[in-house]
Amino acid sequence: MLLDVGIYPVAFAQMLLGAPSALTVTGTLNEQGVDNEAGLLLTWPGGVRAHLDVSLISPIPGSAMVMGTTGRIEVPPRFHAATSLRLVHAPARGVEETQTFEWEKEGRGYVPMLRAVAQAVREERTECPEMPLAHSVEIAGILEQALAGLGVRYPEPAPVESLR
Repeated sequence: MLLDVGIYPVAFAQMLLGAPSALTVTGTLNEQGVDNEAGLLLTWPGGVRAHLDVSLISPIPGSAMVMGTTGRIEVPPRFHAATSLRLVHAPARGVEETQTFEWEKEGRGYVPMLRAVAQAVREERTECPEMPLAHSVEIAGILEQALAGLGVRYPEPAPVESLR
């Protein structure tokens, strides 16, 4: 599950903050040892943290919120393919100034990703500027660490016979 829907919140946090310095994970596995749900706490130097929740069994909203000392950014559900966000500036307790930004979405939101991959393939590149290979490897490492923390174990891969 983390390798499916979990990649989106992890990639979002990594895009904003880079590689975390620590990861704590809790969650559950089903009878087959597959991760059902997980809560991740990613931390960075200086006390910066990200709380990420993903689940195949509990209804979670799929929204994202980035909070700072004087405001927050709210991204509505299906945050990885959103069509808007709210910027809330809170310069003092009880005072909020809100701006909403909206844009069009193609299809279900995956079209820009597919277009970028197709362009990279046409140009014989192994990565896209929107998601450098180093970021993909970093995200995969975070997900692998979380899966190991949950106790997910994979069977040994079957030997691959040569095609020659």
